[in-house]
Amino acid sequence: MLRSIAEHILDIAQNSVKAGAKMIRIELEEFENDHFRFVIEDDGKGMEDPKIAFDPFYTSRDPGIRKVGLGLPFLKQSAELTGGYVKLETEVGKGTKVEALFKLSSIDCPPIGDIAGVVSSLIFSDDEIRWRIIRKKNGEVLYDIDSKELKEKYGDAIRSPSFMKIFMESLQEIEENS
Repeated sequence: MLRSIAEHILDIAQNSVKAGAKMIRIELEEFENDHFRFVIEDDGKGMEDPKIAFDPFYTSRDPGIRKVGLGLPFLKQSAELTGGYVKLETEVGKGTKVEALFKLSSIDCPPIGDIAGVVSSLIFSDDEIRWRIIRKKNGEVLYDIDSKELKEKYGDAIRSPSFMKIFMESLQEIEENS
């Protein structure tokens, strides 16, 4: 079982990468009514049969690498235990959209976790992918990051450890102060 909502976000985003997505949009929002929602939408290969995505004994990966696919089933279980939900929309050749909602005050809700760390690791993970990550709280946009815009503005500097450190610390400060 994944230990935080941030780990679920990372897991589902990695699925998008493995599905060949070149554009991945992630929206993260915390609401006044005690809920946290994330939506991950990609332009990957999509799924032929979305029902099997929630089968823990099915994986599209090489069986020599992994025999089960637990990401979406764990996410569904984790969200539903809090009174939330998971929705999946997919179309072959077009991409996939995963939406999850958690009730934060539920005793079964995992902690939100290290959102800044996950966002930073995704933004700097792959130059071939355009990441768009939007973080909101109660309707207010805390940050809206586009990896293509970052690369255009800062060039090769974004690969330096000091840039990455400052970037992550800035996100952590926003997360802590919002």
